[in-house]
Amino acid sequence: MKDDRVAGNQRRVIAALWAEKLPGFGEIRLVGAPTFVRVLGPIAQGVILDTIADGRIYRVRSFVHFLGRESQAITFQLDTEASLPNGAPRILKVSAHPSGVDEAVADIKQRSPLTLTRVPTFDDVVGAYRQEINGVVNKGHETFALYPALEDLILLASMYERADLVAESIELARELSVRWPIDRLPQGSQWLSNLERESTAPETLWACVPAEIAKHGLDAVPKADLARS
Repeated sequence: MKDDRVAGNQRRVIAALWAEKLPGFGEIRLVGAPTFVRVLGPIAQGVILDTIADGRIYRVRSFVHFLGRESQAITFQLDTEASLPNGAPRILKVSAHPSGVDEAVADIKQRSPLTLTRVPTFDDVVGAYRQEINGVVNKGHETFALYPALEDLILLASMYERADLVAESIELARELSVRWPIDRLPQGSQWLSNLERESTAPETLWACVPAEIAKHGLDAVPKADLARS
């Protein structure tokens, strides 16, 4: 029991320091791990302290989640991990706290495709998604795993009345999806047509946001609008 209390105290001390390092974010628990989140219009942005090895060590990951449609769990889009200069994951030991925290904070702020140091704009979010998608496409990697990011980008553009971006992203989805295993897509062969239909009803997407905020326990975290540049 004493060891459990010590471990619990250590986790609270670690979470408190990370909260100081990420002003403007609120702490929640995701999959049992301390997570720091803010809501930006229809986007949740966060940093999770991903504990492994029975909680003795943890990794730091940044992510976003689209709130404009129903989702049973946080999706961890734009998932980016703090890493060492050689590309290996940056692992922090709970017992060595606070050693390594400052370096991990600086690294995740640098690597996160969506800025963690100020409130992003709509264009920042679009740019982060495009960077993720284009990075995979341009390297010739398998693109099937991009379909959730394409969904987010198309529906986000719809919500902000960017018909040009909706059309451009749907065309990219059409080009890429001809090589995808259709049976693995949500709604199978109807995936793209259903997505196009969703994109024509931005008011429905906006109406979904409050319920998704409540479902994922984000009511108390800081919130801001996505400014249009």
